[in-house]
Amino acid sequence: LYRLGPRLVTLAAGFSIARSLAALARPTLEPLAVDSGEAAGLGINDGDLIHYIDQVDTPNPVVVRDWTGSRAPLHAVSSGQVLLAFRTPGAIERYLEGPLERFTDRTAADPDAVRARIREIRRHGYAWAIEEFDPGISSVAAPIADSSGEVIAAVHIHGPSYRFPAAGKELGLAQLVVEAGARIAASLRET
Repeated sequence: LYRLGPRLVTLAAGFSIARSLAALARPTLEPLAVDSGEAAGLGINDGDLIHYIDQVDTPNPVVVRDWTGSRAPLHAVSSGQVLLAFRTPGAIERYLEGPLERFTDRTAADPDAVRARIREIRRHGYAWAIEEFDPGISSVAAPIADSSGEVIAAVHIHGPSYRFPAAGKELGLAQLVVEAGARIAASLRET
């Protein structure tokens, strides 16, 4: 009555890639969580969503929940914004044609606002999202490119907005995720 079809093979391949990438990134995520004092995570594209595939919790006693396994729209979270920013112009425009859901009053849900954000992300190499998906949570993310230069994942740090980012620490935290993304990308090239 049942048979295995090509969709199962596709799903299994995606799972295998995600597990491999998570294992490869874990040695970078662990010190990132310690150095930043916040949770560090990894996400990949899943259509028009970001799929969080790993997280290392903060040593801090007050934590944001583990998002591993969760998905979110690209425009609403820092990791998703990074992945969106490095798509082709046509793919970006297709995404912006769809409805852009507003999750908080800070969510960039206007296509022109998202385009402006994309320009900033491409210029600086990272994205901040301050309470854009969930009130009380802020994050910063950077891209991870494969050996061909294609952005295939994003690394991020997130924490409670009352302490993250600490005033004056934004640039240093962004630099931590940019460096982490570069280390993970270098590990990818070595495999």
